Amino acid sequence: MASRGTSGCAEFTYLAPKTTPFDKETGYAMPNLSYAYAAQAVELEVDLETGFIKLLRVISANDVGQAINPGLVQGQIEGAVVQAEGYALTENLISRNGHILTDQLSTYLIPSVLDIPDSVDSVILEIAEPNGPYGARGLGELPLLPLAPADRCCGA
Repeated sequence: MASRGTSGCAEFTYLAPKTTPFDKETGYAMPNLSYAYAAQAVELEVDLETGFIKLLRVISANDVGQAINPGLVQGQIEGAVVQAEGYALTENLISRNGHILTDQLSTYLIPSVLDIPDSVDSVILEIAEPNGPYGARGLGELPLLPLAPADRCCGA
């Protein structure tokens, strides 16, 4: 008869620090438990006759706290860069009288594999967040933020 052993289990409950509104007298607040930071540089080509912009290289540095799964962090950065490219360069939501006119993929253009940058270099900065679970900080849509202004700085 085989004996049944119990495997070692652990349980962890993470409770984020409380957020507080701004104090009118002192200006102090704890509006978020953690802030994340990103910076990007973009190398691109602009066809001066057509205005077509081609992203050649994007360098995206993101402070993610502790990267619990660096491969997923890199994938999140790359995906957000392509999504931001769409927001900045190709997507154009058009509505009239409350009706969406660009409701098909043929009229609402998202980046395809032919549009993505030739190179996305992810720089993962790991500065542990003392308030985050296991030192992590949220990444989410962080890499979306700098790309649009980086694309527009060239005057395109």
